[in-house]
Amino acid sequence: MPFSILYVGGPGGDPGEPTYHKQNLTGNGSQTAWTITHNLNSGDVEARLRSPISGLSFTEGQDFNIEVAQVNVVDLNTISLTITPAIPSGEVWKLTVFALDQALG
Repeated sequence: MPFSILYVGGPGGDPGEPTYHKQNLTGNGSQTAWTITHNLNSGDVEARLRSPISGLSFTEGQDFNIEVAQVNVVDLNTISLTITPAIPSGEVWKLTVFALDQALG
């Protein structure tokens, strides 16, 4: 599963306290269960899942859909997502996980 990760410093800009995790999810048309390791050290997270309005992927600044997924906190650094129906084969969706307790202080 190809992915990319971006961290931003937490309150006060401390790079040791990331506040969000970004990852691309590439669909195969059948996978509905995803395990995401985010390393945010937080059980108070919010996930946003975006899909392209048209085509297989999109770039920042383009229109997008917000998708619904069931999110379960596995531990302070891992969540599991259930996406039904599965992401279509070859389509790339963007996942952002926010550590609310760190972002909001």
